[in-house]
Amino acid sequence: MEGRVTLRVTVSPDGHVAAIRVAHSSGYRLLDDAALETVKTWRFVPAYRGDTPVTGEVLVPIRFRLRSGTVEMADAGEPR
Repeated sequence: MEGRVTLRVTVSPDGHVAAIRVAHSSGYRLLDDAALETVKTWRFVPAYRGDTPVTGEVLVPIRFRLRSGTVEMADAGEPR
């Protein structure tokens, strides 16, 4: 299985994941679930309004690809 899943992550003012959902599925529930489980443990730099951290949303793309018979989570790239 290979694919790309894009997650929509709501980031709280303290940088924790407040909510997370699949914005675009990889086509494989196993990959989508693996991405969700991994990203929900991440910490983010929150959005700011002036000097105050605020709740914000970010799209996180994650690509799964086979390489030499193993599965890896490829670089997620820059947040948008």
